[in-house]
Amino acid sequence: MNKKLDLKSLLESKMGNIEPAKNVKSAIERAEMKIPHNLMFDAESNEFKFETKPVTASAARGLTVEEAKAFDDEMNRFIDTVLVAGSDYGIIPRCSKPSLLKPGAEKILNYLGLIARTEVVNRVEDYNIGFFCYECKVFLIDYSGVVKGDGLGLTNSREGKYAKSNAYSVQNVILKMAKKRALVDAALNVGNLSARFTQDVEDIVPSSPSSTMMLMQL
Repeated sequence: MNKKLDLKSLLESKMGNIEPAKNVKSAIERAEMKIPHNLMFDAESNEFKFETKPVTASAARGLTVEEAKAFDDEMNRFIDTVLVAGSDYGIIPRCSKPSLLKPGAEKILNYLGLIARTEVVNRVEDYNIGFFCYECKVFLIDYSGVVKGDGLGLTNSREGKYAKSNAYSVQNVILKMAKKRALVDAALNVGNLSARFTQDVEDIVPSSPSSTMMLMQL
């Protein structure tokens, strides 16, 4: 008679008492200490925990003229070489600048070596009247855990594009839009890109001469 073995349980029972060697355990502990806490989400709340670090005088200094020009030149070269019109940024009629889209913002942050962490800083969820509003903040941090920039985004269910929809069915869309707007805002801020791009113009439908003028000035 063949006897079936539960290999998973057998392995777990054999490995339960295995402890890593002292030198291996010490190496693991040292590696964990070097990982900035704000590169990870809190295990209980799944929310980004803002963490500050002391900045030395050398790190706090501004760029020289040459460094600033080099940064601007390289950023422009990256945009012209890598970003794709129609998917990374949108060309808006009668607007002097294209609108940066989420895929383009993500490419810029990847190029700059920055990680985005999002926090919902304010929310209104009124299920009685079907009104939802979310304000999100995106922190941009480098791989050492230092915050390099941030951005804000706000969306609510009474905006023109959602007003005629069932608010309950677009609640998640509204939250995601707030996160997207915060991400794009952060990318524009950290990359000094306000001269090249605007934001969320694709959400505005010009219905009057005044709104058209607003498009051209953004």
